[in-house]
Amino acid sequence: MDIFITQYISKNRIEDGPCIYAESLQSATEQANFLNLEIIGRMKYDGDIEDLRTIH
Repeated sequence: MDIFITQYISKNRIEDGPCIYAESLQSATEQANFLNLEIIGRMKYDGDIEDLRTIH
């Protein structure tokens, strides 16, 4: 199970969102979409953090 780090926009500010615990990115994405959150990273069980954002 991985921990997905989220954020959301409130009053034109980016706020930290709740963490989502899920078995896969697909499952976490479904939960995030339902809650209007953006997934920005994933912390794997071994402690590594993977940045999932695309920076242009």
